[in-house]
Amino acid sequence: MTPLLRLLRFLCASVLFVLVVVVLWGWITRELGAQARWSEELARLLLVWLALAGGSLAYTENAHLGIDLLTSRWDATTARLGRIVIHALTAAFAGIVMVYGGGELTLERWQSGQLLAALQIPKAWNYAAVPVAGAAM
Repeated sequence: MTPLLRLLRFLCASVLFVLVVVVLWGWITRELGAQARWSEELARLLLVWLALAGGSLAYTENAHLGIDLLTSRWDATTARLGRIVIHALTAAFAGIVMVYGGGELTLERWQSGQLLAALQIPKAWNYAAVPVAGAAM
């Protein structure tokens, strides 16, 4: 197992654990009468990170549903060519849209100084998951 794969697994497991704890805390405090304001916003932030890191992990482990949906039905030579094309297109998308575009968006949000209302942290943390996931792909 590569260090990147180990890191992605650890990141996804950690974020999932923290997300479950935060959602439970939000539910408990809501049942007690006053929900912790930060719990909903932190849960949303963690969900974005989990979804994007999980997508990168699934792609890295060749477990993503869309990767072999068509190619598994083709003969060996066509399937191999199809996988090469799919991986090239995915790499282009991850590099151009996610890493470059997501990086630009994250940098723009960082420079704007916008903050998440309840957490009082830069809004750029929401967007930073995009270039990180793109680089992991």
